[in-house]
Parts: sequence; C-alpha cells; structure tokens
Amino acid sequence: MDERWDHQGFTFDDASTQLPRLLRNHNHSQTARMPIIPRSSYYDKNYKQSAALIRARQPFLLKNIATGAAIFAFTISVYAFTIKAVSQDEFSDVKVPDKPTEPARA
Repeated sequence: MDERWDHQGFTFDDASTQLPRLLRNHNHSQTARMPIIPRSSYYDKNYKQSAALIRARQPFLLKNIATGAAIFAFTISVYAFTIKAVSQDEFSDVKVPDKPTEPARA
C-alpha cells in the first residue's frame, strides 16, 4: 500500500481510514493556542485598532463622511416626500358608511 504524507504527518492511503488517522495524529496542544479568529496586524490582542490602521484610514475619512451624509440626506428626503405626498391625498370620493342602526328590540 502506497502511503502519502502531507506536511503535518497525516496519512491519506485509504479513504475509509482517513478520519481515524487524522484524529489519532491530531495534536490538541496546538489547537488550544490557536485563536478562533486569526488576528490581523492592524488590530492588537484585544481587537482594537492600531495606530497603523488609523493612519491607513485617515485619507478616506472625509470621503466616507460625505458619502454617509449624502446617503442619509437622500433617505430623509425620500421619507419626507412620501409623508408629504400621502398627507395631500383627498378622500372626498370615498363613501363613508352611515352610522349603524340599532337592531330591533324584541
């Protein structure tokens, strides 16, 4: 049987025995030290922005603020237009039913 080894020492000689070999060869001490989410160099150990990230984002700050303000203004203008258009509706052509009559007493 021809066994092939990958870079971590797992064998992949037979598909039916692949999982047990992976579990047997797994080093649990490495798993305990690995973070759940890999950290970027732009964040410190508490996932706060580093000075490098703040410097990298600085040129885009004004454009991002202007874009956000434009989107906000557009949203508010659409909302205001809709409220104004609905408030101008006239319902004089809608027939309102008369007051209900009392049922006959027996």
